Amino acid sequence: MRNILNILFVIVLAMAGCNDVHAADRRYALQIMKRVFGYAASVDTTGLKTQESYAYLKYDIRANKRNCLLLAIPTMYAIANTGVREHVGETYDRVIMKRPGDMRLTQMLERNTIPYGMRTMPTVLKYLTPLIYDELLIDGRIISPFHLRNRRFYRYKVSPFMRGAVIVSFRPRHKNTKLVRGWARIEESTGRILETSFDGEYDLVRFHVTMTTGDEGVKTLMPAQCNLNARFLFLGNDITAEYTTVFDLPKRLPDSTRIVNRRDTALLNIVRPIPTNSHEQYLYSRYYAARDAAQTDTTKHSHKRKTWTKILWKNVGRRLLMRTRQNFGTHSQGNFRVSPVLNPLSFSYSGRRGLTYKFDVRGSYFFNERQGLQLRFKTGYSFKQKQIYFDFPFTFYINQRRNAYIRTEWSSGRHIYNSELMDAIRLERKDSIDWSRLNLTNFRDHSFKAVAHYDP
Repeated sequence: MRNILNILFVIVLAMAGCNDVHAADRRYALQIMKRVFGYAASVDTTGLKTQESYAYLKYDIRANKRNCLLLAIPTMYAIANTGVREHVGETYDRVIMKRPGDMRLTQMLERNTIPYGMRTMPTVLKYLTPLIYDELLIDGRIISPFHLRNRRFYRYKVSPFMRGAVIVSFRPRHKNTKLVRGWARIEESTGRILETSFDGEYDLVRFHVTMTTGDEGVKTLMPAQCNLNARFLFLGNDITAEYTTVFDLPKRLPDSTRIVNRRDTALLNIVRPIPTNSHEQYLYSRYYAARDAAQTDTTKHSHKRKTWTKILWKNVGRRLLMRTRQNFGTHSQGNFRVSPVLNPLSFSYSGRRGLTYKFDVRGSYFFNERQGLQLRFKTGYSFKQKQIYFDFPFTFYINQRRNAYIRTEWSSGRHIYNSELMDAIRLERKDSIDWSRLNLTNFRDHSFKAVAHYDP
């Protein structure tokens, strides 16, 4: 009995010691995460002026599997309607940053092997500028694991890595397409994110992002280099893409240089921070060889016909099948976007409305960093009901830093119904009415809403 009591006593002491160790580890992890959540606020951004830098992007897009359904997606038309399954490209952009998270890119140089120079998979470019310290990580869609408000959505594990740095692993508490999983290398003393990598899936795109941050000041809040591996799966189509972006590049082109040809390879050779590998050089050589051979073998008449076809496609076809976007203003503070006219995804069908066509126009104009206007006009036409639907929201931002805005929304054309009216008449008249010829349940709805919002 005495031996049994001694054994139990030793077990109790061991369990108490383990509890102390776990409690200490938990306190350490909480301390690290508190530093991570508070790091962005510790960076001095007062008096931040508009900064200009440059960025370089290169990409590789491969069509592993494709079928005719890929033609239904306007941004995939270029790679769906060609015999080549792999395309490469690169761009050199001017970056204007007015405040952390507000990066505006203007393309200066471009080269790719995609027919007509069309943009392919433009939505994934948003993943190359993740705002890791903001509440929403990517284009207002993915919930960031590094923001204090979002800690309830994730589970964290802190592990020692090397002197002065730790590894923080994170995963969603519940499965959701707006959450990601991955890890981050954290500076132990400050909570600054040195490097992070995360995976997720959103809007038919599986993505893996790896990024490193800048070295000092505001640059530590922004990516210095970002790599993206994306995979698009859609009804038997399998498209993979790899992107690499390098930010905060110095100005290498002199002021006297006027870029007449955006596809000037000589200028790209000057500004390119990452050399092209042998496979990329092979794809470029194959593309230029095929293009030169086609130009040589083409007769003068067919060349004219091809030129007219190219002009019609550029000025008419691309406007019908692709989204139109244009900036305006002295500093590009305004922009508008018009949805494709013949986008197959603009058509829908339901038993009540029949075939419906939808059209969308968006616009915005920002007077300064805090105030701006946003408007949107969504409209549709039901061929069965022969009726136009529309929704017109208008937003005036008073102070974007406090998310203070006034929004009005006018909508019309939707059909609503109340079954109580039908039931009451059916009980009173019973079978004396031919209900198939009546449309008593449908009412046209017109509504107007006004909302004021402020985040204290």
